[in-house]
Amino acid sequence: MAIDEANEGCTLVITASFFDENGLAVTPTAGTYRIDDLISGEEILDDTALPSLGTEVDVEITPEQMPIINPSRPYETHILTVEFDYGAGKHGNDEYRFHVKNLLGVKPAAP
Repeated sequence: MAIDEANEGCTLVITASFFDENGLAVTPTAGTYRIDDLISGEEILDDTALPSLGTEVDVEITPEQMPIINPSRPYETHILTVEFDYGAGKHGNDEYRFHVKNLLGVKPAAP
């Protein structure tokens, strides 16, 4: 599977899709997402409520949430982790990994 790549400090939109244990699309009753750096484990964004609930939800990662943690790397792998509740007491989760390309001369986005 190819990993998508995005430039540091840019907006990235990831579409999250939700499925039950049988692979059928479900609409969550609640859900959160977070962003972490794979190598360092550094938290980039703490648990945040999904912007809406549906069988698919666009999660917008802002320029501030697309930093380079270690400027000596040409790129970093960041992880968007999504957790959601559905049905009667059921829970699901998944992650999406993407590369953030280190661009020489790009200043970090202001928080």
